[in-house]
This record gives sequence, C-alpha cells and structure tokens, in this order.
Amino acid sequence: MPFQESRKPIDAYDRLWMPDESFWEKVVPARVIRPSRVAVQGYAASRKGGLPTKEAEASLEHDLCTQLEVDPRVYRYALQPFSLIWRDDSGRQRQYTPDAFIDFTESAKRMDPTLYPMLVEVKPFEIIRRDWTQLRPRFKMAFHWAYIRGFRFKVLTERHLRGPRLENSRFLLRFRDCLSPPPPEAGASQKLVWNAIEELEVTTPNQLLDAIGAIDFEKRAQMIPYIWHSLFSGLICADLDKKLTMNSKIWSPRALWP
Repeated sequence: MPFQESRKPIDAYDRLWMPDESFWEKVVPARVIRPSRVAVQGYAASRKGGLPTKEAEASLEHDLCTQLEVDPRVYRYALQPFSLIWRDDSGRQRQYTPDAFIDFTESAKRMDPTLYPMLVEVKPFEIIRRDWTQLRPRFKMAFHWAYIRGFRFKVLTERHLRGPRLENSRFLLRFRDCLSPPPPEAGASQKLVWNAIEELEVTTPNQLLDAIGAIDFEKRAQMIPYIWHSLFSGLICADLDKKLTMNSKIWSPRALWP
C-alpha cells in the first residue's frame, strides 16, 4: 500500500483540536517512513484502526502493534498519527511525531477509571539515554499536549515491550483467523466453550476441556483453537504477563465485574 501525503502538522498550543471520528477515518502516517539501514520497517496487519495495515517503523513498534492487537481494552490505534509543531524559547520551530495514539473501549474505561487515550513513544532504552537532551523537549511538549486534553503520554522501551506478554500476544495472533471461514460445527463448539467458561467462571484450559467432555486426544485438539480464539477476542480472560499454558488460569469477563 503506497504511503499517502502527510497531513498538516498540528499547532501544539491549539487547545481546540481533538482527534474526532473523521480523524480515525482518514488517519495516515504523519511522518513518511523511509528505508533505513538501522531500523526494520514493515507492515503490521491490523483490525483496530482506519487502515487495513499499520506501517511499523521498527521492531519495537511491531512488538507494540502485536500487543495492541491482542489487548481487549484497545478499541483502535494509529501509528505516526500526527505531528505537533511549536516554537521553543529561542523562536526556533520544533516538530515532534509520536509513534502511536491509542484509544480504549468504553467498557475498559468503565472498569479502569485511570485509563485514558494515550500518546506513545517507542524507543530503545539506550537511544533514550544517549539522546535525552534532544528528546526531552519533545517529550515535554507531548506530555503537555496530552495532559490538557485529558490524555496520557508514555515512553515505552524494550523493558516494557519484551517479555511474556509479547510472546503470549504472538501466540494468540495465530488464532485470530483460525475460524475464518468458520467450519460447520463452529457455532456449536464456540457456544459450548462460552457456556462452560460462564458456568465455571475461573478455570484452566485443561479443566474447561474436561468440563465440556473433550476427553480423547482428537476431541481436545479440535476444541483447543476455540479456547485460544476466545481469549484473543476478549471473550475469555487471562493474565498475559504470565506464560500461557494449558494449566494457566482463565476466567469469564463477568468475573471481573463487582
């Protein structure tokens, strides 16, 4: 997919501009991602945004996209969503493009009142430490811009993005399209899994399979994709900060509500 022309940069001191629905419909990268000898560029397939693909500039951005695709709290996100421009104390014009802008579902916001739309910068820790003098004014402006709109600004490094959550997200992405097109028995099998998790509330994949009568190897192998697909879709919950296994604790989303 060819890159589109970037939008006009946003005045960082304009308190009126807000990312509305038209922003999400037309969002394109505000910074053209060019070939690089240092960073790994590519496309990250996405279902959470206005574009069919997300242009990811570096491997850390790929890792972020992977986790956002699996996180059931995330409604949509955009990479290089816009550029902020302002003049510093010396009168010199400055410009900063955050790596991502993330919006969360209404249900997630109700469950966690501290969850707000978020601007994100993704950088290796060593680069932040090396270039802190140059990066600090940009991050300060991004924080200010987000704060006055009730948003948040966060800097993520490999220390935040690399670990069990990333590995679990990569694993679950394999089951995103496993039921497309759905086999003839998909509806009944999926309903069987959902009914069981609603009744058990808290269980493990192995225990859930036992509960639905999947005793022999062939039946268990047939039903396992429905469990992981449901977990990817947010219809079953788990702690993704711990390695997923057949003995991991899983639970119904209803169990999270008071």
